[in-house]
Amino acid sequence: MTYALISSVTGEWLSGPHVEEPVPSAGEEIVLVAAGYPDRCYWDAAGRGFVFYEVTITPLAYQRRFSQAERIAIRASDNAAVIDWRELAALASEIDLTDADVVAGTNYLETLGLIGTGRAAEILAV
Repeated sequence: MTYALISSVTGEWLSGPHVEEPVPSAGEEIVLVAAGYPDRCYWDAAGRGFVFYEVTITPLAYQRRFSQAERIAIRASDNAAVIDWRELAALASEIDLTDADVVAGTNYLETLGLIGTGRAAEILAV
């Protein structure tokens, strides 16, 4: 478990995550940090809770993150790994942008030059 200190008045994040449970001072309170923080969620001071990023999208929404030229280049590729990745993505009911296979496949497209430098990070951004 990890902990954070927040303002008991405003809900503002004061410090953390801490591995050891901190001792709050006046005007502070302890909250348990959500699993996946900060990659999958952020602290919402007004709501006094963690809000999870939308990390799953439809296959169509995922394809629309690529430019038309990128989609055409990917479909034209005769690379066996690209063909396999494309077919798996087509079978999915949703695409998890943090899934190891999705991340690796998207990065692989960049290493092959099928998408531009830096595009994998843009496509995978949550």
